[in-house]
Amino acid sequence: MSDDLEKRLRGLSRGEHSDHTIGEEAADELARLRAENARLHTRLEDNFCFDAKGNRNDVEPGSIPDGIECRDETIRVQDAEIAALRHDIERQVKAASDLAGECERLRRALRRIAITDDADCLIVGDARSMTLIARAALKEGAAK
Repeated sequence: MSDDLEKRLRGLSRGEHSDHTIGEEAADELARLRAENARLHTRLEDNFCFDAKGNRNDVEPGSIPDGIECRDETIRVQDAEIAALRHDIERQVKAASDLAGECERLRRALRRIAITDDADCLIVGDARSMTLIARAALKEGAAK
């Protein structure tokens, strides 16, 4: 059908005194536009695909998602992944902050603990030492 249109355009004449017909000019412009259209489809990558073996297969232009649609979908997927990672980081930062707060609370509590046998001995030290002393006292108490 497109060849038929070009033939009909080339048959149109501009007038008796012209070397070119208006139809020829229109047909030339139509051919130029078709070539540009094909070039743009190639650039959009919507007129070919590849099979599992890597062989290129030509398809009807526009029948598959073009390169821009694919890029946009890739960006959407990446944005969703980034949002999920940011949420996970925020959750982990909050958990680390909560843990640090709990460690500080335990450190203060251990500093206040009086481990006594006769209620006359107060032991104060760093959190690690206090933890070891408290464990030893618990084991000793359990043994009694």
